[in-house]
Amino acid sequence: MRKLRKNLKWMLVWMLLALVAIFSVQNAALVEIQFLAWTGELRRFVVIAISLSIGGFIGWIVGTSARR
Repeated sequence: MRKLRKNLKWMLVWMLLALVAIFSVQNAALVEIQFLAWTGELRRFVVIAISLSIGGFIGWIVGTSARR
């Protein structure tokens, strides 16, 4: 039973990695980013990943402080 769970876990990990790879290839276009005086170009996938990371971090901080 443990081996089956372990195999299912790894299958899920590989499927998620495949989805991330497909998503990144489909969103490879360059987009212009402007922040205060800084202007630059990044891949769309990078912008989405950074936004999700910042949002997840803020949610984690708020959730942790709410539990205390």
